[in-house]
Amino acid sequence: YLFFYFLFMLQAAVQQVRPVSARLLNLRTSSKMEIEAVKGTLPVNDGVFQLKFKDIIGKDEEKILHTILESPASSALCLTNQTIYLVFADQTEIKSWKIKKLYNVEKVATNKSTLSLSFFQGSKFDNQLFQFPSEYTADVWEILFQKCFLDVIQFEMEEKYIKEKDDFYQCHFPVWKVNRKGVQQERTLIFSTTGFFNAECKSWPIEIKEIKWFMKISEVKSIGWSKDQTEIVIKVNTTHQKSKNEYRFHCLDHRQKKELVKEFKRIYFLNTKAELKELVL
Repeated sequence: YLFFYFLFMLQAAVQQVRPVSARLLNLRTSSKMEIEAVKGTLPVNDGVFQLKFKDIIGKDEEKILHTILESPASSALCLTNQTIYLVFADQTEIKSWKIKKLYNVEKVATNKSTLSLSFFQGSKFDNQLFQFPSEYTADVWEILFQKCFLDVIQFEMEEKYIKEKDDFYQCHFPVWKVNRKGVQQERTLIFSTTGFFNAECKSWPIEIKEIKWFMKISEVKSIGWSKDQTEIVIKVNTTHQKSKNEYRFHCLDHRQKKELVKEFKRIYFLNTKAELKELVL
C-alpha cells in the first residue's frame, strides 16, 4: 500500500503529461530518492546484460536500471541519467538516444505494456516502440523516463539561463518562428516561474545558440490561437523589443499548442493572481 501511495504521489508530481509540458518546481534534490524508490519495485533482472552495459556507458554517466524487453526480441533497455541504450544479446547492434532529445513518451493504446518514444532528430522525429514484460513495468519506466528528462532539462536550464535565486524552470516548447523573409527558424520557448525566454536553437529542443530575449509573464496582455492552424499570438502590454507589441510562433502540432496556452495561463495566474485573456483567432 505504501508503494502505491508513493507511486500516486509521484505521478501527480509528474502530472502524467508529455515531457515538453511537464510542470516542475525545484524538486531536483529529491529526484534521486524518488527514482531509487520506484526502480526498487521492479523484479531483479538476471544480469545477462550487466557486463555489456559497463562497457558501453560513458564515464560520467550513472546507470539507473535495465530491463530485458519482449520486443525488440533478445534485447535489453538501459537507462542512465543522460542516455537510453538499447543492446541486443549478440551485441550486433547498439542504439542510444540522449534523454534531453526526448519529445514524447506514451503508452500504445492497443498494447498497454508497450511504450512509444519520440526523439528529436534535427527538426524531425525518431519514433521507437519498446514492449516491456508487463504493463506494470511499462508504467514504472514511463515515470522514470519523464523524471530523468525533467532532471536533465531543469539542471541545464538553471545552470545556464535561469539565474534568479527564487526562479525555477517549469517547461519548454520547441516552436517555429517565421521571419520577415518567410523563412522558418527553430526556436524554443523556455518557461520559468516568473517569465519566458525566446531561445534560438542550434538543434531542438535545448541546444541553445542564443537567448534572444526574456519577458516577464506579467507583461503579457493576451494569448491568441487559431482553431485550424498551429499559430499562437502573444500580445504584450509594453513595447518589449524593436517596437513590437506582439509575437507569433508556430507550434509543432495542435496538442502542443493547447499545452502551451495552458502553461501560459497557469504561470500568468501564479504571478498576477488574475486570468490571462485568451483569444480564439
